[in-house]
Amino acid sequence: HPLVPPRVTLLTSIYHPGVDPEGRVCQPLTSTQHWVPTTRAFQVLQDLLLLLDSPDPQRVLRQDLARELQEQPEVFWRRAEEHTRRYAERRSPEPPSP
Repeated sequence: HPLVPPRVTLLTSIYHPGVDPEGRVCQPLTSTQHWVPTTRAFQVLQDLLLLLDSPDPQRVLRQDLARELQEQPEVFWRRAEEHTRRYAERRSPEPPSP
């Protein structure tokens, strides 16, 4: 970094059309074609969060999920919630504030 774009890989399984089963993310900002050395880490993270929060039909690695999201959004979101409950990592409770 900064001459080579970072590789973004999610370690926890996610039900998302822009993330493949191995956790690779379809993020054009970090592709060699679009990468510029002046890109800041927070821009990469902002772009990733936007992709995760709002799946983009132009940034797809899983056509089946993209089609499901487009044709049956209620089914897609229900399955995404079920997938999250099944695969999300448990977090320890926040310590009480002083």
